[in-house]
Amino acid sequence: MENVAVRIRNLSKRYENGGKVTKALKNVNLDIREGEILGVLGPNGAGKTTLINILATLLIPEQGTINAFGIDVLKEPNKLREIIGYAGQDSEKSAYYRLTAFETLVYFSYTFRDVKKEDIEKEIKYISKKIGFSRKLNSQFSTLSGGEKQALIIMRALVHKPRLCFLDEPSKSLDPVTAKKFRAFLKDFVRKEKITTIVTTHNMSEAEEICDRIVLINNGRIKFIGTPLEFKNIIDYTDKITLNTHLNKLLITKLKKIPSVVRVKQTVSSTVIYTNKVNQSLLALTSILKNENLEPKITVKSATVEDAFVKAMGNGK
Repeated sequence: MENVAVRIRNLSKRYENGGKVTKALKNVNLDIREGEILGVLGPNGAGKTTLINILATLLIPEQGTINAFGIDVLKEPNKLREIIGYAGQDSEKSAYYRLTAFETLVYFSYTFRDVKKEDIEKEIKYISKKIGFSRKLNSQFSTLSGGEKQALIIMRALVHKPRLCFLDEPSKSLDPVTAKKFRAFLKDFVRKEKITTIVTTHNMSEAEEICDRIVLINNGRIKFIGTPLEFKNIIDYTDKITLNTHLNKLLITKLKKIPSVVRVKQTVSSTVIYTNKVNQSLLALTSILKNENLEPKITVKSATVEDAFVKAMGNGK
């Protein structure tokens, strides 16, 4: 069994505003494995950021315990701060606007983390090259675009090689090219340096691509813990076959009789076949279409984490 880096037990947090009480977390129990990338998913207001901020010692819970690498997080927060990296949704506010990107990374790593300058400079050059940020290293923070500032904040969280890192919607402001480079870098860097990483995201394809396991939170409670593949198994199909045509009722009846077909849906201009054995369904489908002299365009798409998320939120049919 993998070593547990972070053990969370009975964690609860509530907010009071104008006499109204909101229970953000309700008796959360979770073990986070050493060196894994754990994705935290959930709709807006589910409790994701609250969980991250408590783990990063930015909030104090009403009850519960957290142990991270042998540290009692609630009793010894300063000890934990020595070994973590953090990139939150408002981390930009902690930057010094007159420093260059390079100076920012050196300052935070050398001053707060006591990393040798020669070591940190080497890592800055390595990471910035990997995510396509090298040409911006000598730019003042104040001149960077929103996405560039976000990229720098992510670098700041990782460059000193923390044992535990929290990334709250890290790719939210990144352009698609930078986001792709970031995901590739993150997977490689975290595994190489054995950094236990917790990532919140609304990007389901990102979660599927980079996370070893995912946690689904809704209404302050954990609804699912497992691998992306295990999460997708909550759906009753593995693939969707789409035809760019509307079929008549007789053909729809024939499609529904195919053993591997779960269900069939139609729109005005398309037919969607949900299947749990795509090859068998395609063979039967093409035979039926051939007999009817029909040659519609056929596309096949595997079920995704996003499909499972929609199902889990109660919107799947």
